[in-house]
Amino acid sequence: MEKVKQITDLNLVAYLLTCGFKYLNPPKFSPKFAVFEFEKTSELEEACQGYYGRTAKVVALTLCENLRTIKSMVQELRGW
Repeated sequence: MEKVKQITDLNLVAYLLTCGFKYLNPPKFSPKFAVFEFEKTSELEEACQGYYGRTAKVVALTLCENLRTIKSMVQELRGW
């Protein structure tokens, strides 16, 4: 079983950060995506299911701040 989950959905990344998960390494870039790696655990999988199942609850302002930070970081690292 893989120990790393790669995620390209920036909204999901922001949600996971809001839930307290940390990504393992700086993001990797493909031509169209930023790839974030998280340790693959049952807690992470449950959080992803809650996100995609629309049952997850987090503090909205913190989620927005995390999303803004991630987008800014990606733009800076890509040189946009």
